[in-house]
Amino acid sequence: MSKALSMVRKTRFPHCLRLATVYLFPFLLTMGGTHPLFASQYAPLSESITADPKIHDHTYLLYRLLSAELASARHLPHIALENYLEVAQIASDPAAAEESTLLAIHLEAPNEAITSAIVWAKKAPHNLQAQLIALTLLIGQSSQKAIPYLNRALDIDPIQVSKHISDIQLRLSDNSAKNLQVILNQIALARSDNPYACLLAASSSAQLGDKNTANQWIDTALTLKPNLVQAIELKASLIQAHEKSKNLALAYIAKKVQDFPNNTELRYFYASTLADNQQIPEAKTELTLLIKDKVLGGSALLFLSELFFKENNYPETKNLLLQAQHFSDSRDGAQYLLGEVEEQQGNKSKAVHWYSSVAPGPFHVPAILRAVVLLKSIHAYPEAIYLLHNGSPATLDEQKYLLLAEIDLLNAGKNFEDALQLANEILAKLPDDIDVLYLHAVTAHKLQKWRFAEASLKKILQQDPNNANALNALGYTLSFDADRSTEALHYLTQALHISPNNPSFIDSLGWTYYRLGDFERAITYLQKAHGLSEAGEIAAHLGEALWINNHQNEALTVWKNALEKNAKNEEILSTLKRFNIDLQ
Repeated sequence: MSKALSMVRKTRFPHCLRLATVYLFPFLLTMGGTHPLFASQYAPLSESITADPKIHDHTYLLYRLLSAELASARHLPHIALENYLEVAQIASDPAAAEESTLLAIHLEAPNEAITSAIVWAKKAPHNLQAQLIALTLLIGQSSQKAIPYLNRALDIDPIQVSKHISDIQLRLSDNSAKNLQVILNQIALARSDNPYACLLAASSSAQLGDKNTANQWIDTALTLKPNLVQAIELKASLIQAHEKSKNLALAYIAKKVQDFPNNTELRYFYASTLADNQQIPEAKTELTLLIKDKVLGGSALLFLSELFFKENNYPETKNLLLQAQHFSDSRDGAQYLLGEVEEQQGNKSKAVHWYSSVAPGPFHVPAILRAVVLLKSIHAYPEAIYLLHNGSPATLDEQKYLLLAEIDLLNAGKNFEDALQLANEILAKLPDDIDVLYLHAVTAHKLQKWRFAEASLKKILQQDPNNANALNALGYTLSFDADRSTEALHYLTQALHISPNNPSFIDSLGWTYYRLGDFERAITYLQKAHGLSEAGEIAAHLGEALWINNHQNEALTVWKNALEKNAKNEEILSTLKRFNIDLQ
């Protein structure tokens, strides 16, 4: 897939494809168009459109459009793309072109994406998204072909274009990036009275290390618009890079703030730069001046609260966050941070309340996952699963993480069969996903289904031979089979070679030696692991190895100390019960 297409896929579109596209089409990508199952699904619909009607017949176009919608409903994206693309090309319909473009991007079909995007951008000249996607797809192929769309986008929203172009250039090859610089200079010369065109040329030159050209264009932009914040930001970065002095850059920004005291965006940038340079009191002063601003007030309150949070000033942090809630654009962030503050103070129920309050958006799924961790810690499994089931994931990854959290909860509640069934269902859709494979192996291990656990872990290692967690888990799994102890030790030592101070890995190796009857070596490793971690499982293992090797008093001390920290530790209590030991 081209870098340009990859870039477009990462763009957050205001109105993306239907949920079937977001969640199901990525699964279909793993099968490919030549897969027998893929072909058999398409056959009935493909045969239904082999007629040869007149191309310009409106009935035919309607038929193709309905075929596209039907294909989407039946989760047949390639057939949907074929039909949307034909409607877009024949009728020059921007709506069909939009569907075709976004679908082609998801299906990683660059030729179809470019064809559709050109139709969409030409027929929707005032649609910024259409222009940005067209220029992104074309720029790696031919920067000259991208110029019309770049010009249109500049007319629509120059600020967004500037940010977008900078992001694109970082992903282009060296030659393509230089070609982009050339056309941006051409556009700036043609639009010498447009500060944003000059800013684009300056940004491109700066990214390529051409400081002289960058300074010339940025000075022109600032002559045309002296309070252009993006230009001031770039000029400050150029001063810092050229003079090797943060103080000179800060002084330059401070002078601009003095010249334009009512420019709130500039003041916010100044506060951010002060904070980055550890001038926290000065940053707080600037942010305090912004908290009543209708546009940036919420962001200023969030920023200010973070500074107080880092100082462990929780009352002032909460006060600021409660104020930030009144700004719609900062409400979710404020509620998430309130959850963090309460969690930091040990107020789990209040933290869960705030996390659960976060509405769908960028903070929503992270907040749910934090709430689930807290609910799990107090064994409130039904409440945690309720939260997961009522989450609103916006991406495939978010949906996956909610499902993985549910498997973890089911395991914690000892519903191992249900956990394994859910893991199998996810693997059917994401058969090569390392996160899913690992949790599937963990769950199979709990059910002593060693073969399933081994298969999943080896599948991870096929993709990532140096995955230390998978190596450790595989070694630990094989250690339960006395005939495979040599294999087990091989994988465990490999894991420790990659991560030599990982207490869990050291514990696995020590416990394997214990199972092999090499108690002295087992105790050496387990004591090292116990010195690095207070985990109950490690304490249980060390205590057992000491007890069996006639160091009963030391074993009792290890167990007692661990239970003082967590009186309900299941690993230790189970060990004591197995040996019929009463610490009282």
